[in-house]
Amino acid sequence: MIISQNSNDVYYAYTRGRFWRWDESVHVWRESHLLAQKFGKAKTVEKRLTPEAFLTSDEFIPMDDYELPERMLAALRDAKPCKNAPIEPVEEEPSLDVPPPCICSTCTCGGCKEECFGNCRSCGQPVQECNSYQTEGEKHLTPAHSEDVAEPFGNIPADSSFDFSALGELSEQAVAADQQFDLHYGAAQDEYLISCIYVAKMHALTAKAGRYGGGTWTKWYESKGMSEGSARTMTQNGDAFKSATVADLKLLPSISRKDLNLIARSGCAEQLTAAAGDSQRVQELLAQLKAEKWGTDPKEVDYGTLYVSRFKVLRTAYAAWRKQCAGLHGCSYYFPDDYYAFTLANEEWLDDYALYMALKVANGMKNWVEWDKPYRLRDKKALADFAAENEEEIGFWKFVQYKFAAQWQAVKAYANKKDVQILGDIPIYVSADSVDAWVGGALFELDADGGFARVAGCPPDYFSADGQLWGNPLYNWAYHKKTGYAWWVRRVRHALGIYDLLRIDHFRGFDTYWAIPADSTTARTGKWENGPGMELFDALEAALGKLPIIAEDLGELFPSVRKLLADSTFPGMKVLQFAFGGGDNEYLPHNHVKNGVVYPGTHDNTTLTDWWENGASEKEKATAAAYLHLTPCKPTAKEVAAVKTAAARTALLRAALGSVADRAIIPMYDWLGLGAEAHLNTPGKLGGNWAWRAKAGFDSKALAAQIKAECAVYCRCNADVQNVKELAI
Repeated sequence: MIISQNSNDVYYAYTRGRFWRWDESVHVWRESHLLAQKFGKAKTVEKRLTPEAFLTSDEFIPMDDYELPERMLAALRDAKPCKNAPIEPVEEEPSLDVPPPCICSTCTCGGCKEECFGNCRSCGQPVQECNSYQTEGEKHLTPAHSEDVAEPFGNIPADSSFDFSALGELSEQAVAADQQFDLHYGAAQDEYLISCIYVAKMHALTAKAGRYGGGTWTKWYESKGMSEGSARTMTQNGDAFKSATVADLKLLPSISRKDLNLIARSGCAEQLTAAAGDSQRVQELLAQLKAEKWGTDPKEVDYGTLYVSRFKVLRTAYAAWRKQCAGLHGCSYYFPDDYYAFTLANEEWLDDYALYMALKVANGMKNWVEWDKPYRLRDKKALADFAAENEEEIGFWKFVQYKFAAQWQAVKAYANKKDVQILGDIPIYVSADSVDAWVGGALFELDADGGFARVAGCPPDYFSADGQLWGNPLYNWAYHKKTGYAWWVRRVRHALGIYDLLRIDHFRGFDTYWAIPADSTTARTGKWENGPGMELFDALEAALGKLPIIAEDLGELFPSVRKLLADSTFPGMKVLQFAFGGGDNEYLPHNHVKNGVVYPGTHDNTTLTDWWENGASEKEKATAAAYLHLTPCKPTAKEVAAVKTAAARTALLRAALGSVADRAIIPMYDWLGLGAEAHLNTPGKLGGNWAWRAKAGFDSKALAAQIKAECAVYCRCNADVQNVKELAI
C-alpha cells in the first residue's frame, strides 16, 4: 500500500515486510528507517498493531494506484532494501490474547481528553490513578518546542497575565509556553531543564514573530526576573536538550547548572541523554568533557588544543550514535532517514572524503603523497579492501559531515530568517594535502611521476618581499576546458548551497596566475601564465544562472585583469587602508563605483586602530587626516599627531559607509576599536593566524544601537533609526 502524509505531501509505502519513502529528487523508493522506528514505538504500546493499521491513521492518506504515476508504482516493485537489512523481512509478531496496554501511556491530551479524564480502557481505573500515568506515560511526553507537538506537562491555564498580543497568531502558543515555564522554573534539575526548553520555545516564537515580537522577548524574560545573560544561557540549554524525554531528564544524575551549560555549549547533550539511567556512564562522559582542554584565553582560539580535544568528543558522540542505531529492525545498524538522505545527496564527494580521512588516520595523518603506492595511486582493489576493513572509521567521517551540515543549515536558516546573508570565501586553489588533490589527477599540472609540477603563489608585493609561496597545485586548465569546466560547476554549486554570496579569493588568477616550480623555496622563481578568463565564468553562468560573486581583485592588476572584472560584472573590492599613499588613488572613496564592495581592511590587513597607531606612514596619516576632515587641508605634523585614534577610526568607518559602493563590509574588530591583538592574518606567516575571537559580551545593546545608527545615517539600514534602543541581538 502507498500513502501520503498530511503535513508534508511525502509518500510512504509498505510492501515486502518493509516501509519505504519516495525520493522525488531521483525518483526511487528508499527504505524508510524513520517510519519503521515510529511503527516500532507504536507497536510497543499496541501489540496488535499492524503496519496497514498504522498507515491508515489520521496522519496518513491511503492512495489508490490510479492516483499515482506509473513510474512510482514500477519503482516500488524494483525497490532495493537497506544493505544492512536482513535478506528476509522481519516477521510480524503473532497476535496476543491479552488486553491492550493502558492508553494513558501515550496520551498527550491532544485529542482524547474524554478518555484521559475518564477511566482507563485496560485497567478500568481513573486515568489519574493508573500506575503508568506518571511513570511509563511520561516516557512518551517529549518537551520539544516545535509547533506541531502538544504541550507535554500539566494543564495549561486559559490565559496569562503577560501581554503576548504583539505575537499575533503565535500568542496562544506563547501563553502555553509561559505557563509551562512557570510550572517548572526554580525546581529541581530536571525541572530546570524543562524550564530551559520553554525559554527556548519562547525565544523561537518571538523570533518568528519578527524582531523578537517588537521587544516581547526582552520584556518577557525581564518579567521573570532573568538577566539577558541568563535568558541566553537557558535558551542554549533548551535547544541542546530539546530531543530529551521527561523520562530521560528524570534519569539523569544530579548535574550542576554550570556543567549543564558546558554540556550544551559543547554539543554533547545527545550522547549524555543516550546514557540516561546509567549514572556511571553519565559521570564518565561529564568527566571526559570537563577534562578536555579547549584553550585558556577567551580572546584567542587555541587550534592545536582544539584539534586534539574536539575529536575525542566527536568520537564519543559517534560511538553513542552508533549504539543507538545498533540492532534496530533486524539491521546491524539502522540509521535515521535524514542521514541516508544526506549521504545520498552528497555521495559525489562524501565517499571519497570519508575514505581519504580514514586513510590519513591509518597513515598517521601524513600527506597522501607519502602513502603506500596502492593508496597513493588509488588502486581500486586496495581501496575496496581498506574500505571493507574500516567501515566504522569511514562512517565516523561521514557522521561528522552529516552533523555539521545539519547544524550549519540551521544557523544559515536562522540568519536568513532575519534578513542576514552569509558571505562565504571560496579560494581559487585547493590544498595539496586534500581529497581534491588526491582524487583530482588530470585536473592539476602533474610531472612524469604523477607529482605536482608547479604550485601556486604570488610575486613579491606590499605584504612580502619574497612573494608568497602557497604550495597549492595548479590547475590543468586545458583539461578543464575539455570537460566544460564540470569540476568548477560542481564546486560552485556546492558552495552556493552553503552560502548566500561568494567571495572568490585571488580573482586575478583566472586571468593570469603566478606559477612556481614545485621544488622552489620562495615565490621569486615563478612566472605569469594565462588563466581561463571569461570561458570559465560563461560556463558557470550557463549551468548555474547569475552568480552572486564578489571578486577579490587586489594585488598587481594587469589591464587584462581589469577587463576580466568588467566583463564578468562581478563587484570588485575597495580597501581604505590602501587609499592614502598619494595621488588620485583608486581606493579613495571618491573613486569608488556603485558595483563594488568597500572594506576598511581585509583579513590580511591589520585593524584600523593598529593601522593608525602603527601601520600607516606619516604621509598616509597626513593624507587621511586631511581627506577625512580631521585636520586642515595641509596639516602640520603636530596637527596630525593630535588626531585621536578613536576619531580616525570613526572617520574611516563613516568613509566606508558613505561610499557609493553597493556594499560596505565592516569587520567586528573595527566596530570594537581593537588593536593588533585582533589582526586575523599575516600573509607569509606560518601559524598564529585566524586566532582572534570576540570576548564574551561584545554584542551589547549599546554597540548594536551604535552600528544601526551609523548605518542609518548613510541609508544602509532599512529600519527606523529612532528605534535603535529596541534592537535585540
